[in-house]
Amino acid sequence: MKMRVTVVPALLCALALLWGCLPESQKPVALVAVVDVERVLRETKASRAGREHLAAVQAVLQKGWDELQTVSGNEPQEQRQRALNQGLQTLQARIAEEEAAASAVVLEQMRSAVRNWRLKNKGSVVIARQNLLDASSSVDITGDIITAMDAKEQQIFRVLPEVTVQPPKAGRDAPPQPAASGRKTPATPGPQTTPNQPSRNSR
Repeated sequence: MKMRVTVVPALLCALALLWGCLPESQKPVALVAVVDVERVLRETKASRAGREHLAAVQAVLQKGWDELQTVSGNEPQEQRQRALNQGLQTLQARIAEEEAAASAVVLEQMRSAVRNWRLKNKGSVVIARQNLLDASSSVDITGDIITAMDAKEQQIFRVLPEVTVQPPKAGRDAPPQPAASGRKTPATPGPQTTPNQPSRNSR
């Protein structure tokens, strides 16, 4: 037991001496940087383009909703309310899908910019400021990330959805629950959104 007690301090001293003998260029340095994600999502061109895209999507879906209310206006109250409820669920699901897709585009661009910065600057770790209790402004690289993201001229978002409201068909019962993708055609008034493919939007 006594030998272990004496060996450990001796080993620590030897390691300390060895570390002190290493040149500065050979000593590993852990470079930690911080990015304010909320600022990135607020100030970059990509985030602004995403908000503009979602506003356009919202306008298309709102137009479909207004048309649904008009077309179903002469239906029996119970059938009309059922169609409106189903239509609202479809449109809400679609806007949530569009929001997630637009957010994924911006976040992927941010990850790419962060990765490129870390490799270029030989950094070890890049942390979101929102996950820290405190950090010096000297390690904040948010401005560099925003500049790198803004240098990209194009952001890829989906094309705008198309909403088709089907008029009621005589002789049928209440419509089945429409799918969120809008691929199922309702038997009575209801919005139908068509799937879309990615497109390039210059900003």
